[in-house]
Amino acid sequence: MSEERLYLPKSADLWESLREELDGESRSVLINLGRKFRTMCCGEDGDICVHFGKVAHLHEELPVLGCTASDDECATPLMGSLL
Repeated sequence: MSEERLYLPKSADLWESLREELDGESRSVLINLGRKFRTMCCGEDGDICVHFGKVAHLHEELPVLGCTASDDECATPLMGSLL
């Protein structure tokens, strides 16, 4: 926490300042997670079952973080790995 926050006149101002900072970080995390999800692929020598499990796990985790992926979006990394 930055020292300048300690001198905000009201606790509501402190809370708002923290919320704004963390909101920006949360968006960055979601953007990176979405990018990771869309670009996942199984390596040439990778285990396709393990890869499918990772995609399924990430698909289940996205709603917990406030982001959703449709079944079609989930199928994209799976189909891409089969090519």
